[in-house]
Amino acid sequence: MSDMDIPPPQSTGSDPANPAPTAAWADAIAQATKLKDFAAYYAAAKADALKVSVRNVVMVAALGVVAAIVALTALITATVLLCAGLAGALGALMGHTGWLGSLAFGVLVLVIAGLGLWLAMRLVVSKSRAATVEKYKAWTMRQRERFGTDVHAQSTK
Repeated sequence: MSDMDIPPPQSTGSDPANPAPTAAWADAIAQATKLKDFAAYYAAAKADALKVSVRNVVMVAALGVVAAIVALTALITATVLLCAGLAGALGALMGHTGWLGSLAFGVLVLVIAGLGLWLAMRLVVSKSRAATVEKYKAWTMRQRERFGTDVHAQSTK
């Protein structure tokens, strides 16, 4: 009989250094169950930490929006008070007619705002046009360098 024909000795489970196969499987299943539970605990803790982080970001953003609204309200209130004061001063200069001062100051503010808007639009259009003209001028120059001619010379032929 060879060594291959001899079955390995079966453990009875009474020796702690050599436990029975069923006991080893039971221990492996218990360890796997414990590992699964620990992994689920870790994943849940990470998910909860992410939820807390998102909640904190949302809360800070909401507080920022509220602060911006408060600041904008204060700015608008200050502007209205300034305009009302200047209108009252203008009315006092005109002989204590408050409505005339308010009317004149309102017209003045609208004229200044309209002029500012017109100048801003004119500046934007002017810069845009200049940039477009420069773009096509440079393109035409590159065409002359690369091909010895440009689109304008070709269109007249």
